[in-house]
Amino acid sequence: MYITKIKTHLKKVWSPLLRKKTFMLVAIFSFLLLLFAGLLMGKVGMYVQHLDSPSLLDEVHNVLPLQDINLIATVGHLIAIALIVWYFAYVNPAKIPYACFVFFLLVMMRSLTIFVTHMGPPFARIDDAPLGTLFHGYYFTKDLFFSGHVATAFMGFLLITTPK
Repeated sequence: MYITKIKTHLKKVWSPLLRKKTFMLVAIFSFLLLLFAGLLMGKVGMYVQHLDSPSLLDEVHNVLPLQDINLIATVGHLIAIALIVWYFAYVNPAKIPYACFVFFLLVMMRSLTIFVTHMGPPFARIDDAPLGTLFHGYYFTKDLFFSGHVATAFMGFLLITTPK
């Protein structure tokens, strides 16, 4: 029953879009831009990882006790991404090209800030390698500005709550 409703809804929202050649071209192009930005961020992160960078003395980190939130940060980030993808695939697929382009800009800006502001991690820290080798090639410790976890969730919120 529910699967039939889901199929009917998906057909209703996707059929008109799939018939538009311009939508398909723009969607594919914006997705390829996003893919390029993700690959570039991995390369920039690995490049910066091998540079000598000073660790900053951070009084806030020195006062607060260390807590291992690796699982929460990784799983929470994946849930945020899954909800954003679900929203655009199920609720509002017409905005997929726009959302991909906005996330392309976000990832490019993050790559630029990683490249320009590579700082060493604080001395006292818990190694936060996310779930073993699941994200091999995208784990780097010199990306302290700005948080991709927070930026992704916040950008998704802004895209979803923007008036239509």
